[in-house]
Amino acid sequence: MKTPLKSILGAATVLAVALVGIAAISPAAKPLVPYEREQTKGDIRVVLLKVERATFFVTNGIRNPLPGKFYPVPMVGVTYLVEALGDEPIKNWKDDQSYDGVMIGNRKVNDDASMPENLIGGLFVISYPISRYGAEPIKLPKAAKDERRSVEEQYFRAVPLKSGTMQIKIKAGINDKTETFVFDNIPLN
Repeated sequence: MKTPLKSILGAATVLAVALVGIAAISPAAKPLVPYEREQTKGDIRVVLLKVERATFFVTNGIRNPLPGKFYPVPMVGVTYLVEALGDEPIKNWKDDQSYDGVMIGNRKVNDDASMPENLIGGLFVISYPISRYGAEPIKLPKAAKDERRSVEEQYFRAVPLKSGTMQIKIKAGINDKTETFVFDNIPLN
């Protein structure tokens, strides 16, 4: 019969060997690299706040859904701040709200050939005035006037995604002016 002490020591040795084995086959952690998340063109500034993968459980956007059933849909979320610089009165905000500008590698996230056949492509768009977005854990850049800024959040239905880098094109502006902002090599873990 084993004594409790031998059992504990034996289990601890097995655990230590297992952890050493896992550490030996795990890749070394790499340091984080700074990323330029802000671009200004003309009188418009765009700042990336968040890029994420998500899974939404939905019944809409599915062809012939079963009653009462939810479907897991892979999504890519992009949250960004748009700011109108200068003092031109803002009659309306312009933004693209399309998912043609989101690429992973050289493939659009809505590549129909890779989509499940019962998934209807599309996106969800949410706009926040700055006052409502303040509770988020993301620090917003400083600005002269909050009323000249808007936070846009877009979630694109996408094919199941692998890790890598992605490119995002954002078209944003005010009144009759629209600029295109291209963010390359965004890491997608």
